[in-house]
Amino acid sequence: MEKVKQKVNKVLTSKGEEKAIKALQKTKWFKERDVDPETATKVYNKVCKKYKTGIGYVQPAGDDSWAFMVKTDNGEWVETVYAKTMNEGLYKCLLVLYVYLIKKVNLREEG
Repeated sequence: MEKVKQKVNKVLTSKGEEKAIKALQKTKWFKERDVDPETATKVYNKVCKKYKTGIGYVQPAGDDSWAFMVKTDNGEWVETVYAKTMNEGLYKCLLVLYVYLIKKVNLREEG
């Protein structure tokens, strides 16, 4: 579990969307799909509908970047993701959702 956290946190702190795309391609959500904005949006919508968890809000974070708050349907904070573009933010949020929902890893917990 700690190894998963380290790998995901490395992607989340990276600049650009390349590492997020590469990580998403290894998930079952994108095994047989391209990681592009249109496909990512469709996958995101399915995930939100099925698991009732998604992006709570997006706001400017300064330095021409964005903050995406990922939360559950009952308002529980899952993670905050920072990105330079909306697409990068979507990809990183999908990775957080995959790890949280499928791998059952809470990135904020110690241990």
